[in-house]
Amino acid sequence: MFKKFFIHIRKKLFLTVGFGIVSAAMNVQASELSAGASVPPPIGYMRFCLLNPGECQTAPDAVQSVSLNSWRWAELQAVQTLVNRQVQPRRDGGGFSKTADNWEYPRSGYGDCEDYALAKRQALIRRGWSSKALRLVTAKTQEGEPHVVLAVSTSNGDFILDNLNSGVQRWESVNYQWLSVQDRDNPLRWRAARPIETAVASLGDAATAH
Repeated sequence: MFKKFFIHIRKKLFLTVGFGIVSAAMNVQASELSAGASVPPPIGYMRFCLLNPGECQTAPDAVQSVSLNSWRWAELQAVQTLVNRQVQPRRDGGGFSKTADNWEYPRSGYGDCEDYALAKRQALIRRGWSSKALRLVTAKTQEGEPHVVLAVSTSNGDFILDNLNSGVQRWESVNYQWLSVQDRDNPLRWRAARPIETAVASLGDAATAH
């Protein structure tokens, strides 16, 4: 049922977005959300990895970015739409640095921001996307609240899959304060996100995540 629904959504999006929109996304100069110095990983993520060690690894020969074409773009949009539609928002309580923040797959149909991001990462990996091209990213929203999204590295730059937005967005167009991002080669290692030239503050003062 899930597979048939995914194929339906992907075909619908492929026809809806059209080659014009896809071409526009693919013709923009590639820009990557880069990483700086090492920072402590979110405690909730480390707990997730203790329970799911196989989900926190990357294949040594995996590529660092996925070649973006019309079909891949439609697939990216489909995963974004499907997960946002199937999961209902519900907070755990606790922030990035709080042990109460529970990172898990939203098997119950409910979850908060990091659960959406994990589900999207899993869905893309199952569809053949490289694990090194899929990085979890922490940020602060415009309201100053901590948030987690999935960054997808492609031949045309990094795109953000976010439960607070319906579409797939280029990372530069998302008005967040980027905090930390996973290391490509070792998902257990996190680094300060560097959207321009200077690494931003750590996660110590983070409050409750979405």
